[in-house]
Amino acid sequence: MDISVRIAKIIASEGLTASAFADKIGVQRSNISHIMNGRSGPSLELLQKVLSAFPHYNTEWLLMGRGEIYRQPVQTSIFDVIGEPEPEPVKTPANAVEAEMQTTNNEPRVQQPELFADEPITKAGEQQAAETPSSVAAVAEQAVKREAEVKQIVVLYSDNTFVAYNKQ
Repeated sequence: MDISVRIAKIIASEGLTASAFADKIGVQRSNISHIMNGRSGPSLELLQKVLSAFPHYNTEWLLMGRGEIYRQPVQTSIFDVIGEPEPEPVKTPANAVEAEMQTTNNEPRVQQPELFADEPITKAGEQQAAETPSSVAAVAEQAVKREAEVKQIVVLYSDNTFVAYNKQ
């Protein structure tokens, strides 16, 4: 497969016209026309611009015609789930009661539990009197004692955002 055909595949898969493609990568429209008609080959600079504008395409496929058209994702940590988008951190108000009062300008209808309460919150929203684990090891030990399985891990950040990782 000729490099001009591979460039044509990129243009088609991006849903662009040759003119829009030229504008997107920052070259003259006539350059793309000449490449598509076989009058000239693409310069190294043009190929670099293509890969900069469309980084999800495989460099080896574009240059040599080998491999897959798209780059393969690389798993960099145990929390990366290949093939699924990373969940976006959700902004939460520092105090849910204040946020509700700001949106309704009235007294809040439901009192929200304190986020960093001294004792854990149960599903029903009531505070437990059980011992509070002070370390990750203590949490793991409790899970082993219960013979429970981890369903979800929630990472809370100091800027009041969080990311939840669910077991699939």
